[in-house]
Formats: sequence, structure tokens, C-alpha cells
Amino acid sequence: MLSVLVQQVIDFVNLGDYQAMQYLFNDGPQSDEYVFGFRHICQYFSYQVTYIRGLILEMRARKYQIKARKMKE
Repeated sequence: MLSVLVQQVIDFVNLGDYQAMQYLFNDGPQSDEYVFGFRHICQYFSYQVTYIRGLILEMRARKYQIKARKMKE
């Protein structure tokens, strides 16, 4: 679940990806009910949705680049 969330954050912050933006900022019922929906993941891990969104927007505004490496098997 967290890997889905992290990948969407990376795509939005680094690339400004429209689909990632929709995933992170859409408050439709799918976001709450879908297991991999943004709000559902935040609620599952007891993250405050508005706080997390604020941090994501701040990273985008400051033009942070999130660097992540994939683990090798």
C-alpha cells in the first residue's frame, strides 16, 4: 500500500504527472473505499490527509526532487 502512495507522490512532485495529481487530490468515493485509494491508505496508517497533501504541495512548490532506488533481488 505504501509503495503505491510513494510512487504517486514521486510522480507528482518530480514530474507533475496529472494522473498522480488526480490520485492524490481527488476526494471521490473511490479514494475512501478502494484499498489503494489515497484517503484509504492515509486512514489505514493514521495519517492526516490534509497535512500530507500540504507537505506534498510544499515539496512540489519548492521543486524538490525525490530520489528513490529500486531494491535489487
